[in-house]
Amino acid sequence: MSEPNRNKTPFFLTLLGAVIVLPLDLVLARAMDLSTTTMVVLMVVSLVGVFWVSFGTLCHRLESSAISSRLQFAAGVVAILGAFALGGLSLFIADVEQDRFVWHHDKDFGVNHNCFTCYTTAAYGNREGVGNVYDTKTLSKPKEAPLLKTLDKRFRIDAYPYPPQFLVVQRALLSVSEDFFVLRRIWFLIVVSFFLIMIGLITTWAGGLREYPGLLFLPALLMAPSTLTALQIQNVHPLVIAAALLGMIALSRNKNISGSLLLSFAIVCKIWPAVLLVPLLFAHKWRAILSTCLAILSWSLLALAVL
Repeated sequence: MSEPNRNKTPFFLTLLGAVIVLPLDLVLARAMDLSTTTMVVLMVVSLVGVFWVSFGTLCHRLESSAISSRLQFAAGVVAILGAFALGGLSLFIADVEQDRFVWHHDKDFGVNHNCFTCYTTAAYGNREGVGNVYDTKTLSKPKEAPLLKTLDKRFRIDAYPYPPQFLVVQRALLSVSEDFFVLRRIWFLIVVSFFLIMIGLITTWAGGLREYPGLLFLPALLMAPSTLTALQIQNVHPLVIAAALLGMIALSRNKNISGSLLLSFAIVCKIWPAVLLVPLLFAHKWRAILSTCLAILSWSLLALAVL
């Protein structure tokens, strides 16, 4: 029996891109401090590119598939609602005063708490040699530091609870800017991009839209309170989940190098993704396990050299 034809393109991701490109462009423009004219040009070019792909390829292939028009319409509504949710969050990321469309939670936890504070301050403290990065009091002492000056405008510094290897990424971000609010916009773009790529590649790995039309509704993840809260307080969890799943998908296709780098990154960030080595063990994927362990060692050696 021949293998069923798999849809190799995550079509709905392109559709989702058409309705979220504006808020993401806004965050990018604020992060790079672009002029209003440049920002408008960026938005127009992005929209033209996305709509060219979505209407030239996406719609044609969906119409020729077995997916009903009602299902396509319902999925489109879900994508638009998810885009509105992400759009309101993007406004808050671009400007902390624009908090009308985000979760406030109890005692305004959602708008006053930011996990990214501990990532940047720990990396900054490590670079400046101020002492123990796990000691919040030590990190907050040099108030004259540019990073801490911008940070004091809104958020308090959280305690850093992650393995030291994670600071390699944050040290790299510090080379771009020492303005906390610029860094938080860049971090938001990185996390959201990985999260959307994860959603798109899951459709390919699962067999594509023609075999599983329900995958059209994956953009509903953008409306989940847990997703919005994690993105809003800029926790690393969405990035870790995306890296872990993308790594497992790559390893399932015997792409051991890319898969092990992604999975090992998730492990050195949060440790708990190491449980994903268990199914690899039962599947007798010895090369995948070995390459992941070597990648973990590489991340550790890199951290030892950089930090």
